[in-house]
Amino acid sequence: MDDLTGAREAAQRALTLYRRAGHDAGIADALCAVAANGLLGVPDLELVRRSARSAYEHASKAADEYLMARALAVLTPALPSAERLPALEEAATLLLRCGNHRELAVSYSNTAYRALLEGRCDEGLELAEKAMVVARGTDGPHIMMFTAANVGVAALLLRRFEQARDAFCRQLHLCGEHGFRWEAAEGFAGLAAVAARDDQLDRAAQLLGAATAITQVGENPILQRIVNEFIVFARPRYGEAQWRRAETAGSAMSFQDAIAYALGAGPPDRRRSPETARREGALV
Repeated sequence: MDDLTGAREAAQRALTLYRRAGHDAGIADALCAVAANGLLGVPDLELVRRSARSAYEHASKAADEYLMARALAVLTPALPSAERLPALEEAATLLLRCGNHRELAVSYSNTAYRALLEGRCDEGLELAEKAMVVARGTDGPHIMMFTAANVGVAALLLRRFEQARDAFCRQLHLCGEHGFRWEAAEGFAGLAAVAARDDQLDRAAQLLGAATAITQVGENPILQRIVNEFIVFARPRYGEAQWRRAETAGSAMSFQDAIAYALGAGPPDRRRSPETARREGALV
């Protein structure tokens, strides 16, 4: 994700080479990569559909059931809503037959995210929870982190605040443990929304600052919706000047300090060092 341009270029180079060699399985594999990259950043759904369908055709020629399943899995999130679930069921059947739980979790998660972007929050939560169940059977912290984020977003938009809090904390714990910086923005913003709902306005502003230090709100439609539905009402309650100061303080935190703060530690300038804690304990 940190080098999406490089990933897209690499997939196109692989596709060119496999086409030159006339290697159907390789072409299908490269087209799946092209399609998967098309879902990232600013999605190009037409590219995803075209590439994934072509991948399925080449995988069928190669009689490669795994690649057929992968092509269906990456195609599903780009389909119109009425076509998604039947395609996802077919992909799930093939992927489970191949023992590929990770690809199935990714497909559930990506399809959940598309549903959330369209405002289909109940569907998004159902799919995200299925993704979480499947992801637990994998060893991939990245997909576990993404599925937790989608559960958090769906629960938040449905006003299931405790479920959202738990999911975002799980996501951010994984982000901190594995250095997933770019992906942490939705977790910070989600916990900012929960804090705003609890009238913890300084905390809400600092967490939003941590999110916008990673990506601008206007660049992420989910962040934009979180701000529109939860933050815009909190800012005037706190006061514009105080909110700006707190948000600036949040954006100035290091990534690990922001993770610690989101997971319950105090702001960095208010935490005691172990030496200070021992000294204060000795004075009690």
